[in-house]
Amino acid sequence: MDHLYIAHPLNRHVTTLTYETRLVPEAEEEYVTPTMLQTARDGIARKTEIKDGFKNSFIMTLHVPSPRQGSMLRKVSIKVFKNLRLHITGTHSLDMAYNVVDVVKGWLAEFTGVAIKEDVSSRQIDVVLYKYQMPGEINLARVRDVLNKMNILSIYDPNNYAGVRVKFPVDNDKYASVMIFRKGKIIIIIPRQDDFDKTLQDIIQRIENEITSQWDIIAVKESKDLKRKHAP
Repeated sequence: MDHLYIAHPLNRHVTTLTYETRLVPEAEEEYVTPTMLQTARDGIARKTEIKDGFKNSFIMTLHVPSPRQGSMLRKVSIKVFKNLRLHITGTHSLDMAYNVVDVVKGWLAEFTGVAIKEDVSSRQIDVVLYKYQMPGEINLARVRDVLNKMNILSIYDPNNYAGVRVKFPVDNDKYASVMIFRKGKIIIIIPRQDDFDKTLQDIIQRIENEITSQWDIIAVKESKDLKRKHAP
């Protein structure tokens, strides 16, 4: 999980992650009842935006500072279930997710009167989205053809989607989704893994070995007139 922390160099590729955890009373003999949680919801609504969710949950929105230099506030959504399970989306590092959990813990404790802690054994990361960039503009039809020749599942239908959609197998019989766009931008979506570090490295290596290595074929070449125009 190293790259999911802000200090790791590869964290710059993370656009957002989905984090789940559960809060519990610090004292085993204490409980947070549905009535207490409703009271807490009403109190939190005076601090930030709140809306109702499904299965007796509510959703709060926080605007969280990003540790990345020059970044704007990030809009983070926290779904709170009646068993105090939290579902957090919008952070790009675990550091940010932990800070959000601390805020929620504090508000719940304030409005329920019950000291709250995080059950760290319940932590899990459901999905991580990444951005990646190829050296330049590419011909998407050629990218599809190159991948198909390697027997890699890829779909390109510009009438339905602007990019090439690729599926790479990862651990636990799952697939990472990779979307490749004309300007060379790549979006990578990795589902829940035992080792996100290894899976990201594997996906990046496959992109380099199976796509970027074919640059002479897939790159959009400048026309002769354009080259002449930029010539010294």
